[in-house]
Amino acid sequence: MKKNIVFVMADQFRYDALGIHNDGLISTPTFNEWARQGIDFSNCYSATPTCVPARATLFSGLSQDHTGIVGYDDDANWNFPYKLAEEFSKRGYYTKAVGKMHVNGPRKRMGFDHVELHDGYLHRRRNANNENSLAYDNVDDYYNWLREKIGANTDIIDGAVECNSYVAMPFPYEEKYHPTNWVVDRSIDFLRTRDPKENFFLYMSFVRPHSPYDPPKNYFDMYYDELKDVSQEDLSNWARDMGLDHKVEAINALTGFLSKRDYRTMLAGYYGSISHIDHQLNRFMIKANEYNLFDNTIFVFTSDHGDMLGDHYLFRKGFAYQPSIHIPLLIYDPSHELVGKTKSGSLVRELVELRDIMPSLIDLATGDKLEGLDGESIRDLINDENIKWRSYLHGEHMLDEFSNHFIIQLPYKYIRYSQSGREQLFNLEDDSKENNDLSKDEKYKNILANLRSILIDELRDREEGFVKDNNLVVGVDLKAILAINENYKEI
Repeated sequence: MKKNIVFVMADQFRYDALGIHNDGLISTPTFNEWARQGIDFSNCYSATPTCVPARATLFSGLSQDHTGIVGYDDDANWNFPYKLAEEFSKRGYYTKAVGKMHVNGPRKRMGFDHVELHDGYLHRRRNANNENSLAYDNVDDYYNWLREKIGANTDIIDGAVECNSYVAMPFPYEEKYHPTNWVVDRSIDFLRTRDPKENFFLYMSFVRPHSPYDPPKNYFDMYYDELKDVSQEDLSNWARDMGLDHKVEAINALTGFLSKRDYRTMLAGYYGSISHIDHQLNRFMIKANEYNLFDNTIFVFTSDHGDMLGDHYLFRKGFAYQPSIHIPLLIYDPSHELVGKTKSGSLVRELVELRDIMPSLIDLATGDKLEGLDGESIRDLINDENIKWRSYLHGEHMLDEFSNHFIIQLPYKYIRYSQSGREQLFNLEDDSKENNDLSKDEKYKNILANLRSILIDELRDREEGFVKDNNLVVGVDLKAILAINENYKEI
């Protein structure tokens, strides 16, 4: 029997933001239930950790060197040979997206039968010089709904917090007008209006906890009081050496340290946004149960990337460190038909990545195996402990002076900054916070050399010229979109 899929996506949600992953520091009872009664993947990663390249991988099943998108760029080409929703449509599913898409152009459906869009604040679409077809007030369904409810002059920036800022404060309107509530409202309405005789694929995509960190006041307050003694501290042996420990100079800064008050409010806003999503998701689950969907629906949760949140004096994403690239992946099947009750609540420790989502969802829902993708279905990982799986993961991001590549071959992670040549090595098993850079320790020189050689093999034929005479080149010219992006059909 085919299964329905409810695929929940949150933006900028780091792995350790789930309560079950942080000893209950953040309240996420719904997600915790999914993890305890489903499958929790402890090594899921975003190989290109910002919205555009990560979502390109998610929707296409391709690695970043095959999507051609290796950095953030709103002009990326989204004409992939395979599309996630389209593959469900081919199999007779009704497909619906609610919330954030962040594709080019703004109303591109990416194979979905219907999209109700809220992409949040995107600078390119807010620019007054844009063509009318790109203007945010013409393309965003939530914005138009909000104006209808509150008034024609209402704007998403009324809370006075910026979309890439550490500044946080409560949402200025009643909770029922928050975009998180809107995504759940529209998703519940889909359950009401769908044809109950058709299988469906529902994509619920939240803009939060991505900044602005603006949860409803009660969610902000529940953490602000608890965090009165917290301050931004860094215990690493490398962040100061990199010159990151300076005072923050801009509200959308990538590096620096915050005052105790600003750090406290940032965490309260981020944590509150997560609990808000979790509790609203429980509202959706109540309705899903009322519609008798628990026997034939699989629920999946992940994120496009994480959030540095001031760790190592770094903010936002795009970096190769765990808060930026390590993301949650939960699969919850209330019927237990997928794996049986004996395997529910189990951890899967193999390296998985966003490219695996597309073939996995198709396999979980229909049993079909997709060919021609870089991603692989994780279904066999759940049921076969002896399956041969990838031994390492290569990730990267163009980020100006912080442009980086990384190789994870557990338990080690190797990071290389392409513009400076700086290398780092971490043992993620012994040092999950990445405080101790082992790259200068003679005891690890062979491990360092091996991971470097893997990166050289990955980059040998790349157009940027990362490799010359079997060595990594320092300071190559970079661009966010590769030429391969124009020739998807040749993959």
